[in-house]
Amino acid sequence: MKKLRAAVVVSLALVVGGCSEDEPKPSTLPPAPTASASAAQLEPAPQEAAADTPAGAAAFADFFFEELNRAYAERRPEIVTGLATDACKSCAATAADIQRLRDADHTVAGRRYILSSSEAPPADPDGKTLVDFRFTTDPYVEVDSSGKVAQEFPEEPTQDGQILLTRVAGAWRADGIRLLDQ
Repeated sequence: MKKLRAAVVVSLALVVGGCSEDEPKPSTLPPAPTASASAAQLEPAPQEAAADTPAGAAAFADFFFEELNRAYAERRPEIVTGLATDACKSCAATAADIQRLRDADHTVAGRRYILSSSEAPPADPDGKTLVDFRFTTDPYVEVDSSGKVAQEFPEEPTQDGQILLTRVAGAWRADGIRLLDQ
């Protein structure tokens, strides 16, 4: 239990990295992605997750964590960063952990977050709201390219956390995530 919590905390503490030393360096730089190109790669949020209401914020939190699980499964850090503000350090660290998996050619099995509840108060005048959520995890296994288990963590019991959401251009975005002490 403490081992997975440590892994989640460590993954949230990582810094976004670039190419690994093993990857060949490109001879020319590819074109920089645009916001519309990044948005085209994201699943659209369900309609209820777009509402500027407490229920909409809670629905966005549910959607965000499902997308975070998908980002790990597909090794696509842009899913996380596309749903977050630049200020979300835990989101950037999670994206870096996913990039680490992709760079190392590791795959994962198991969902990191399985929300059982989420609840939000009305947003403050600045368009921010702190959503309380309760979650568990699947057993989580990271496998290297040869099929060898690199890391394995057991299922976690129920834990509590909070995600700070901010309204940006008429949509919710993650601005910070924290686990609460039990």
